[in-house]
Amino acid sequence: MAGRQGTIVGPALGESFAVRLESGSIFHIATVNIQDAAEPAPPQVSTAAAPMAAAAAPMAAAATQDDEELEFTPGQRVSILSPPALAGKQGTIVGPALGEAFAVRLESGSIFNIATASIQDAAAPAPIPAAAPAAAPAVAAPAAAPMAAAAPQDDELEFTPGQRVTILAPPALAGRPGTIVGPALGESFAVQLESGSIFNIATQNIQDAAAPAPAQVSIPAAAPMAAAASTAVAATQDEELEFTPGQWLGGRAQSLVLLWASLLQCGF
Repeated sequence: MAGRQGTIVGPALGESFAVRLESGSIFHIATVNIQDAAEPAPPQVSTAAAPMAAAAAPMAAAATQDDEELEFTPGQRVSILSPPALAGKQGTIVGPALGEAFAVRLESGSIFNIATASIQDAAAPAPIPAAAPAAAPAVAAPAAAPMAAAAPQDDELEFTPGQRVTILAPPALAGRPGTIVGPALGESFAVQLESGSIFNIATQNIQDAAAPAPAQVSIPAAAPMAAAASTAVAATQDEELEFTPGQWLGGRAQSLVLLWASLLQCGF
């Protein structure tokens, strides 16, 4: 294999790298036996044919052992079992990756390092999904206790997010429908109107949209009207009286009174 050129696929076991030859075959080559293709070739060391044959035999044996140890071979079509985002997708083995994993090229061209346990040959039948044990909910019942304990906290909320409500006050918003967004500061809730605006409304000023509208408190009209009537009468009387009781008459008015008194004394 000396002198052949190839492409690094990735690191392999020990101090070696997986190298893909132009033929497509991949071999694990020790790091000391690889150099960058741009570097000049090292000087050839002339050795006897027997030692070369002896050296080639262990390399061939090692290559065979490496190929046999690989569960998947480059170019093999496989199906991905996990992670869930890739489960069921098919791809092609590029070569071994770090750890117990293989580089898999998907049909989109993307390459992912997938754990060996999460790959199977594309021709193999899909694994049967493990059925969840029926008794699991019963076993998990103790874990549900904290959830049940947390439920009263939800019950404490007078309104729940998404609930349709009617606003009772302030007057500018009274009668408008809205949707509960969630609790707000103090004893209030954030309410989203149909226009999209959100207001923090006091709890006592909100009611469920299905609840009947509160009865309007009628203000007795008789008392204000009576008071207004008396005021109007008093105003009318004040307008009719040109003089008020106890007012002192003088000038022309006093002369008329004296003239009237004289006429009475004369028998007129």
